[in-house]
Amino acid sequence: MEGVRAVDLERTASGNGYVIATEPGAIFGYGEGQAVDALSVTRALRLAPGEWVMSLSLTASGRGVWLFTNRGQVGTSGDAGFFGDLKKTVLNGPVLDSIPTQSGRGFSMVASDGGIFAFGDAGFVGSIPGVLAAGQKLNRAITGMVHYGTGYLMVGEDGGIFSFSDRPFLGSLGSPPPLRPIVAVAQLG
Repeated sequence: MEGVRAVDLERTASGNGYVIATEPGAIFGYGEGQAVDALSVTRALRLAPGEWVMSLSLTASGRGVWLFTNRGQVGTSGDAGFFGDLKKTVLNGPVLDSIPTQSGRGFSMVASDGGIFAFGDAGFVGSIPGVLAAGQKLNRAITGMVHYGTGYLMVGEDGGIFSFSDRPFLGSLGSPPPLRPIVAVAQLG
């Protein structure tokens, strides 16, 4: 993969493999991740100038994958269903991360401004633009999201955590800011 930028890595449900996505949309599977049909999802994407792959999500079976671009286009393979995308939507910021639903019948995307876009059976429980006062902006861009209770958590480059969930808010970095920007968040357990 020399000269190609890897943008996301997802482990299989059993933890016995993983899949890596690159900006142009190439997928590399290792261990159980080799079951992903990388060629068909790459062919499904028609990247426009200035568009690249930002995120991937695996289906629960590990035999399907969704690829998400910075403009919200979605490519699918295997048992990953197509539930819609944002390619005809004007976004306030690029899509930076995605998470599938537990059922595998939907997914959510998050944009750098904290906008959430839910498809299929993914629940929408709020977004940052929906709670900011007029003229108010984030200190730094959102870079990732994970499931949290019945909703999700988002993380910003500055370590700010934004919770849209039935679970309690447990805090965030905020001040002092980290030495380097936070680039992702991981789901534990």
